Amino acid sequence: MENPNTNHLSFLYDGLEHGKETLLKHFDKTCEDGQSVDVYVTATPARFYRIDALPSKNSVGYDVPPFSLSTGSGMEKLALDIAGAASGGMIGIAD
Repeated sequence: MENPNTNHLSFLYDGLEHGKETLLKHFDKTCEDGQSVDVYVTATPARFYRIDALPSKNSVGYDVPPFSLSTGSGMEKLALDIAGAASGGMIGIAD
């Protein structure tokens, strides 16, 4: 007998748990002006992404505040590009 709790659409989640935010990729700070960044994905089965840039210090010792951005569905490349730019000090949030 088939388990009634089996999700017949589980193949759509590529191993991700439905609705659970999961770390997709961590970017280390790649220069003095960059920030370490975590990118999370939530599958519903559409995928939504959150980019969390962690607090840091820049090349002259000033604090760089954390920031968080989220994307609409299917924007994995955008999320990873933003994270890469933040880790390299190319983007951030201004006061």
